[in-house]
Parts: sequence; C-alpha cells; structure tokens
Amino acid sequence: MATNRRFEIAELFPQPKEVILGEGISELAMDVRLSTSNVLPVQRKALRSILMLAGVRVVANKKKYVVDAQVLGPEAFDLSKVPAALQHDFYELEVKDSEVFIRTPYQDGMVWAAQTLAILFGMMFNGRAVPNMVIHDWPVVPNRGLILDANWGTERMASLDWFQALDSMSAMHLNLCGISIYDCCSSIRTSQSDRSSEFLLTNIHLEPGPNEPASKSRFRYYNVKYDRWYDRDDSPSLVENDNFEEVQVYGRERGVKIFPVMNLMGHSTLLPRLIPALSACDEKGKPTGYGLCLSSPAAKKALEEFIGSFLERYYEDGVEYFHLGFDDLSDIYPHAADALPESVWCKCSKCKKASHSKLFAQFLRWIVDFLTSKGVEKVVFYTDELLQGEKLLGADLEALLKDKDFASKIILDWEDLGNETKSKVWKSNDPKFKNVTAWQTPLANRGNYGAFSRNLENVDAVVARALKEKSDGVIARGQYDPAYLEQLALLGVRCWETPDWKEDTIDALRKRWAELKWGGVADRYLEVLDRLAALSNDSVHQLLLTWNYLGIRPGAKKDFLKAYPADALDALAAKKVTTAQVQKMADEAVALVEMTAGLMGEERWDDLHRISLQSILASAQRIRIQAEFFVTLLKVKEALSKKSGGSAAAQKLLTAAIPVLLEELKVIEENMPDSLMWITMQQLGLQKLFYEEFINDLKAKTPVAKLTWTLSKGWEVPEDL
Repeated sequence: MATNRRFEIAELFPQPKEVILGEGISELAMDVRLSTSNVLPVQRKALRSILMLAGVRVVANKKKYVVDAQVLGPEAFDLSKVPAALQHDFYELEVKDSEVFIRTPYQDGMVWAAQTLAILFGMMFNGRAVPNMVIHDWPVVPNRGLILDANWGTERMASLDWFQALDSMSAMHLNLCGISIYDCCSSIRTSQSDRSSEFLLTNIHLEPGPNEPASKSRFRYYNVKYDRWYDRDDSPSLVENDNFEEVQVYGRERGVKIFPVMNLMGHSTLLPRLIPALSACDEKGKPTGYGLCLSSPAAKKALEEFIGSFLERYYEDGVEYFHLGFDDLSDIYPHAADALPESVWCKCSKCKKASHSKLFAQFLRWIVDFLTSKGVEKVVFYTDELLQGEKLLGADLEALLKDKDFASKIILDWEDLGNETKSKVWKSNDPKFKNVTAWQTPLANRGNYGAFSRNLENVDAVVARALKEKSDGVIARGQYDPAYLEQLALLGVRCWETPDWKEDTIDALRKRWAELKWGGVADRYLEVLDRLAALSNDSVHQLLLTWNYLGIRPGAKKDFLKAYPADALDALAAKKVTTAQVQKMADEAVALVEMTAGLMGEERWDDLHRISLQSILASAQRIRIQAEFFVTLLKVKEALSKKSGGSAAAQKLLTAAIPVLLEELKVIEENMPDSLMWITMQQLGLQKLFYEEFINDLKAKTPVAKLTWTLSKGWEVPEDL
C-alpha cells in the first residue's frame, strides 16, 4: 500500500515523502553485513559509522542479514516528482525480511538513507516491529545547515565537540556547516577588558614560522576545583590542535560539507593589525590598523596570499562555497583606551575618489574573480549592507547583478526578516536579483555564552519564506550547543518534510522529535526547555544582563565600558524591581536545576543526551547565580541605607555569600560544555572578586556615598599563576 500520509512509521523524523508498506514484518538483526556497489569509500564509511552509532554491529560473515547499497545513476529512477535541485539527496530504501536495499541516483542520498535506517534499527532495538516497506524520500530545500560563528564558544571547540556537532546536524539531514574562520566585534569587550572581541581560527601562512602573527583570547577566571585564579592567553583550538582537516574529513563522513566563512570587511580590527598591508588608511595615507583598503594593489596582494594559503592547505581540490560575510559596515570602536567611533572605510587618496558603492562593487568583482580562480564555485555574502546600513546597491552593483556570468558565481544571503530600505522591504525574488541564487539565514542557535536563547518561531518563518521565494538554502548562523538540539531539529525537519502538512505546528514537531530522542521523558525534557526559555527571556533577567556583553558606551572618552554590576542595579531601581522579585527568579532557577538533575539521573544516557542535559542544567544554574548575586547586592544596599550598623550587616551578607557562590560555581564547572565554560566562569567569577573588593572597602570604612559599585576596567586577577 502506497501512502503520502505520514505516521505509518511514526518514529521517522523527518517523515519520508512516500512509504509503500509491504506484507509482513521484517527480520532485522543487530549484526549485519554491508555490501556496496558504486559507492564511494567516504559514503561507505558514512553508512557504516552511522549504523554503528545507532548500535548496529557491521560484520563480515553474515549471509542472511544484509544491507545492500548501490548508487545506480539518475536514469534508474523515476524522478519526475523530484525537482532537479533536490535529486542529489533522493534515496530509495527497501526493507524486505532480513535484507535492506538502499538505491540512490547520486552519492549524497546514501547518508540520508543511512540516517533513516538507523531510526528503523532503533525501533527494532526498542521492541517495535518494523514492517517490510519501500521508502522514497528527498528534501524540500537543497542546502540546509548552520554557520558556526567565530566567538568564545566556537574558538574553544575540541575535536570531540566538532564531531558531536556534525553528528547532530547529519541526524537532522543538514548538509552544510560553515566554520567562521575570521570575525571581530570591537564594541564587545568581555569582562571589563580593553580588548576588542577578535577571532582568527587559522594561521596566516601556509607554513607558519616561529613568529607567526596569531589571534589569542584572554581568559581571566576563577577555578573552584583548584581554588585559584588564572590569567591566560589562548589560541583558538583549531589553531592549537591543527585539526581543521580532521573536522573536514569527519563532516564528509556524515554527509556534511564544511565551507569557510571569513567576515573580511566591516568590523575588521585584527587582520589589518597582523597584516598591515590590508589596513584602511587615514587622510595622510597612514594605516589605521582596522578596515580594508579596497583599492590598494598591496592590500589585494596580501589578501590573495592569506586566503590563497588557506585554500591551498585545506581546499586543494576546490570548495563549493566561500562566505565573505559583509554583514556590518557601520562605525567601529577599535581603540583600547576609549570608545570613539571610527569609519571602516579607507580614506587614502585613491579610495576617496570613488563612492562607497562603487568601491564595493569593484572590490566584489575582484575578489569573486580571485576566489573562483582558486577553485571556489560560489561566493556568498550577506545582503545587510546592500539594502540597509550603507545601502551599497547602486548602479555599479546592479550592473554586476545583471551580468549573468558574474551572478552565477555569487549567492546573496538574506540574514533576517528585515532588510529594509526607506522605500520598501526587499525580497530575494525581486527582479533585481533574478540572476542570483539566494540563501536565507534564521536567527537560531545564538551564542549561549551569556544567556540561553531560543528562536524557533524565526526558524519556522525563515524556512517558510525560503520555500515561498524558492531560495536555494536555509543556513542558520550561531553556535553549536547541545542545549540547542531542538533548534537544529526544527531547522532540519522544516527543510526536509513536505511543507503543506498543516497539522505540523512548532509544538507538534517538537513533541515528535522529543518522543523519538527522549522516549518516556520527552514531555519533561520539553518542559525543562520551556521553563529555561521563559526564565532567560524574563524581563527581570534581561535587566540583570545589561552587563552581559560588556559593550561600550559609544562616544565616551572615559569610563567607556558598561559598569558591572552598577548598570544592572540602576536598571532594577528604574523599573522598581524588588528584592523579592529577583529572589523568586532565583528560586525558579533552583527548581529548574533540580528538575534537570532528576532527568539526568533517570537513565544511563549516551554522550549526546547527557551533555544536552548538562548544558541545560548549567544554563539554569547560571540564571540562579546571576539572580542570587543581585539579591545579595540589593540586601547590601538596603543594609547600608540604615543609620547605624549598616556596614557590619553588609559585610556579614557579603562574607556569607562567597562560599555559597563557590559551591554554585562548581555546578557550572562540572556541567557547562568545555567550549563555553571558561567564558562563563570569567563572567561569573567576577562576582567573587567584587564581593572581596567591596568587603575591603567596607573594612576600610569608606563612606557609603563613595563606595564603588563596579569593577575597574583594569582589574587583574589576585594572583597570576
């Protein structure tokens, strides 16, 4: 019986396009022999490893229990119902008694057939009968995936973190992973630091020497386990461990193509310092150390050497996509000692002769030609500065977009639901862009280094827009965090399943996914996520996070860093938030930590389930610590407002809070993903330092009016060991 309805096999996620149920029940077994024909070695390895990850033992001596996989070419199938752009992912999967037959027109479909088969074996392991059947399946969006931004989480990801990320993406039928190799944000200074946030996840030269210019992040944090402070300058893990190629190989073995992302223009403050020839210049022609000169032959030569050495090392045989970013060309704040804004645009004599839109169009023509000459098939960049911000969509760029040869080499990435000019809201299918391929980027998996965030509605809306406008890809931009697995699941299922199944609300899809992945505790797992999202988005909690990114005060010459915790205390006072309200938040976070811990203790979870729960627990614990910190400070303020005995009472409150904080920080150390732990401990460890400094001020009998409710921007760890 053929069916285009779902839930003949309810456990399948995503649901296939077509299921033809046969007679009888299959005889699948834990041990199988894998037989392949015309399957590339990397695809055979993918089949084998995906099945083994599901608990199947692939052995050599089984005659009865066989998985037979063949790539037959498109002529062997009726693909009339499958759009041409989606045929590479098509697969046919037949389960017949003790044998499984996988047939695909192209290599790519092998991985998605293996992921579906892994679910069927999981059903068998759980005692569920697997009927004989034939499945025909393909996606609705050709390119589906996630760009991992260069930030404090991504830069600390070890090989195992990358493998878990790629496993999670492949399981949800996502086929692209962008790794942000370079990005900066000068307006974000972490934990009262005078350093801009800058990340370069590769070496500059093909064969780096002993004096290789490098990117390093400073981490100042307190380690509870060893009762000591650290002050470290660490290189990104991909540089330190030299494992980018290892990540590429693992991605190929999971059907996930790795492509590079380099946000070269805009808020670029690191590469122009490390490679001065790249830098924009001031009116006197002197390099500024930020921005790019778009007209200098020396700058272009330096960029060719940098990008060329990267491509030669990691993409010798070419790469399908290279993402250039271009998401923000607004003023930057590159100076360590102040927050005075600077333009990213070069002011050399040659650049000054042309408009920004003309300069950009000329630069774009040059860099696209260069990248394609190095084996890049498509050059991708965001639309933000074309249509918003600088509004670079002028006559020069429009002429490029009309050039079909040039347009065939680029992809416009529509990053959010806005992209407005003063006159209209642009769409990717506007006639101006008719020659250009489009991607859409939902706001999912946003960085969890300060607060948990969830954007399921945005994912849902952006995929719907992509389908309506016939976009070639939906590529979210954010961070891999096992607490965010449901966001990957929604992205994957929306890009794969038939979109006109009206009953598939976000809640219904979440429930289906959770029941597949979490079994009998699915409802409680979703409740934990819902409660965490509600707490994170609570208006009071958002006030506590005014210090989170520790951004700068634009235009300030002195005291330009946001004051921690003074800004949050002022915000609480302005909103008339009471101590009881903040305490209620802390109590709710405690209850959430306990509920998550209960889930962790119920079963012997595999690694991915365990770290997902641990990350959720750590995120809830962070809210608890933040809330309790401000409860203590509000009580201290109240004590100090009294005419007598206030200082002694305040000292008692602060002294009692320190050991409580340390016990609570242990939970962060034990549960937060390693890639996020150090930036989290850096932020939360400031509380211990603040308590101790404030106690010292009180002991020194500092008048209440002169007490400092913020850490200085030049703070140092008590000891540098």
